[in-house]
Amino acid sequence: YLPEAVKPPRHQRTCLLCGSNSIEDESHMVFDCPLYDSLRFQFADLFSADCQTLFCFLQNNQDRVAEFIHSCFTLRSQVTQMSLAGS
Repeated sequence: YLPEAVKPPRHQRTCLLCGSNSIEDESHMVFDCPLYDSLRFQFADLFSADCQTLFCFLQNNQDRVAEFIHSCFTLRSQVTQMSLAGS
């Protein structure tokens, strides 16, 4: 959400939380980043084999989707703070 003038090119926006060199975008957070595996398990009702796109994911119960996203950002904040404290 940075201004275009300072935003790095998309291919340089890799996930710093999992070290996979994957582009850190919404889809990576929701479906792929191992940091959020426990949350995906906790919110298993939002993830089905026939729903593999962000669009489909967002069609789920909006309260549950919001709770999952909020939990992801809370976990991300905790991990980031721990990393900064350990530096």
